[in-house]
Amino acid sequence: MQSGKLSVKKKSEKQLKEEYAKCVTGLGLLVTGISFMSSAGIEKVDISAYTQRVDKKMDKLKTIIFIQFNWIEKVLLK
Repeated sequence: MQSGKLSVKKKSEKQLKEEYAKCVTGLGLLVTGISFMSSAGIEKVDISAYTQRVDKKMDKLKTIIFIQFNWIEKVLLK
């Protein structure tokens, strides 16, 4: 901003949900990457994220995202 003043704008519900999903996914990928880098022995990382809202049909927390990564390393020795 050229004036240096803070501008606060209302976001739509759709935009908030999209940004929240991107944030949760990005954090999941970051944690996964750090996990794989922290130890050569880690072969699999599972990450789950839940809301604080209870799914009334299933009587449990709603799942936002579930990420599962398997480390696959192929080394060709000649």
